[in-house]
Amino acid sequence: MSNREFGNPVTPTSEGTSFTGSFTADPDSEPSHQPDRELEPFTREEKKQLACFWFAGLLNNSSYVIMIAGAKSIIGGGVAIVFLAGIVPSLIVSLSAPYWFHKVPYGVRLWIATILMGLSYTTVALAPNVPIAVAGVAFASAQSGLGEPSFLALASHYERKKSFLTAWSSGTGFAGLFGYGWITVFHKFGGLGFTLTILLANLLAVAWAVLTDRILTRPEGVGWYRLLDEPDDLLLPAEEVKEQGSEVKEQGSEGPASEDMTNLERLLFIRDELWPYTVPLVIVYVSEYAMQSGVWAAIGFPVTDKDARDSFYLYANFCYQAGVFASRSSGMLFQARRGALWAMPVLQAGLCIFFYTDAQYQYWYNWGLYFPAFVTGLLGGAVYVNALTLICQEVDPRYQEFSLTAVATAFSMGIVFANGAGLVMQCELYKTHGIGGATLDC
Repeated sequence: MSNREFGNPVTPTSEGTSFTGSFTADPDSEPSHQPDRELEPFTREEKKQLACFWFAGLLNNSSYVIMIAGAKSIIGGGVAIVFLAGIVPSLIVSLSAPYWFHKVPYGVRLWIATILMGLSYTTVALAPNVPIAVAGVAFASAQSGLGEPSFLALASHYERKKSFLTAWSSGTGFAGLFGYGWITVFHKFGGLGFTLTILLANLLAVAWAVLTDRILTRPEGVGWYRLLDEPDDLLLPAEEVKEQGSEVKEQGSEGPASEDMTNLERLLFIRDELWPYTVPLVIVYVSEYAMQSGVWAAIGFPVTDKDARDSFYLYANFCYQAGVFASRSSGMLFQARRGALWAMPVLQAGLCIFFYTDAQYQYWYNWGLYFPAFVTGLLGGAVYVNALTLICQEVDPRYQEFSLTAVATAFSMGIVFANGAGLVMQCELYKTHGIGGATLDC
């Protein structure tokens, strides 16, 4: 690929290829790629498609949350195993996605996600042993890791991309409340057995299939079941060309320039151009999930009472999820610039330090801690949605689809790091208060 095709971003050096300049806007300047129609009233078709993105975010992330919410029922003494199976496959998919997503059409990816979602619920519900149950959780993780970057990238093909990213983010934010609610309403309060509760969740997989294959409008210029450079005789029999509403962005016949990038160029682009967005995401994810998986499990009034610890953990997470939903829904109300995007993870890290030291020394130790738990969710959700929308304002439109695919790596990577840190934090706090039963023995 020539320098001219990239607008001269590639500079060969003696050490290899590197990327310089011209991909992103000056962080202190006004965004150069702000869509003109973002503040205009939505058409009926646009409202329909925004609803599709909201429900897609809800359904995609609910499978992971349902598995985590039911972890103790899946494997009685192996909650940590469920958490591990719930994130590692997603990390593998998201890490590799920038290098193969452009070779697999959206429709194929989303049908694979549909199959994985159904396999996950059915396998976990009917698992005869622990390894099969773990495999079912892993299916949910892979499905979530496949669906999220696919929809984030798909949003770049709509004219009002900020609105579509906000709709997706809001849906994922509500998934936390929905997933815990599914287990609570049907299993704990409704009296259904855990097997039937999870089998019933297959309705969510059916809803996902109908939404992604029948309801969602396919953007013009996007090959749904085939790549655009493939011959027409490779079309699947059921594929249709749907009429596009006014919300769909017109695409040039050449397609996104990122499709021509080599794997090395993709890696260098992620390293050199996306770090202003991925680093804040990793920091905020590490901080909030370390609190959830480690610190909040070691707080209770009193801390030596297991029921009290379980109660605080439950309600603190509920407050956190409420904060996430509120802030992930705010993408059209507030747009953080880079300075604010980086300030919020610093505040989140400060909250993590606060909760850890408070759990250790108990200097503010009462139900008032639910408020900073809510703030934790606000900060985490705000970094998520603002990082995505800022990419669509600062990154060259030719590279936005690729960038939104690649940035999803930060989500899973942050959670993996956080789980390790959380295990250590929980162990140290349990040891400080003379409590047994920590997941990690230190």
